[in-house]
Amino acid sequence: MKRFVVVFLAIGLMALACFTATSLLAGDGPDSTEAPQAEAQPPEKSAATPTRTPEERLQPTSTFWLPPVWTPTPEPVAEVQVVQTTSYCDDLEQLLRVIGLVQNTGEADVRRIRVFGTAWGADGNEVALEQISPTLPLVRPDEIVPFELVLPGEAPHDYTIDVVAEAEAALPSEQDSYHRELEVMSYEYSLSPGGYYEIRGEVRNTGETEAILVRINAMLFDAAGTLIGLGHGFLQDPVVPARSTSPFQIEHWNHPADLVKDNIARIEFILHANK
Repeated sequence: MKRFVVVFLAIGLMALACFTATSLLAGDGPDSTEAPQAEAQPPEKSAATPTRTPEERLQPTSTFWLPPVWTPTPEPVAEVQVVQTTSYCDDLEQLLRVIGLVQNTGEADVRRIRVFGTAWGADGNEVALEQISPTLPLVRPDEIVPFELVLPGEAPHDYTIDVVAEAEAALPSEQDSYHRELEVMSYEYSLSPGGYYEIRGEVRNTGETEAILVRINAMLFDAAGTLIGLGHGFLQDPVVPARSTSPFQIEHWNHPADLVKDNIARIEFILHANK
């Protein structure tokens, strides 16, 4: 029994010695030095939250990104006006013809000019209605463009005519799509055997690019500035190089010879072409 107690005490002393050595190596013994801990600070007091009005409570507390709202650019207003008309009865074809001029009175280029004509007889009944688009596709501010209306049906000799015009604003892409650097260098006119006037002349391309399918419109005025005749045609050459010339001849007219005979005071031309 004594031997058992001695063995038990010896085992206990050995276990205590091993535990003490392990603690010293790990720094957990009584001689180990621990880093001083910072003294705990009391939590800071937050600033008092200001009282919000009911309107402020309805405002969002977070900022969200919103996509920009697309605002279309307002298109320029197309303003055109019929500035002059001349009408006559074509007894040969029994038609009522109206020639005239439309002016771009706005500040931007216009396109697709449409002219509407209505005629009434002496009894007040409508006898004809016609719509036509002038030949000039793009009309700049203050420019004029000729038109002709042929009102079908038997032409009344006592009639009243009303002519109005409308147009669309030109697109930005169209403003440079036509060739306008063209100039009539010279011309002469004479009465043809059929009783119509012929105009022969020469046109110069004053631009830096070629002009394709140049159309020429001639407007005849008397001494009072009244439009008395229209004519149109194309240059002899379908393509006119830059700084080159091409002859032209206008034979088709939409007026009777006796309307302009000995009354021509001046002739004006409008030219345009494709690029």
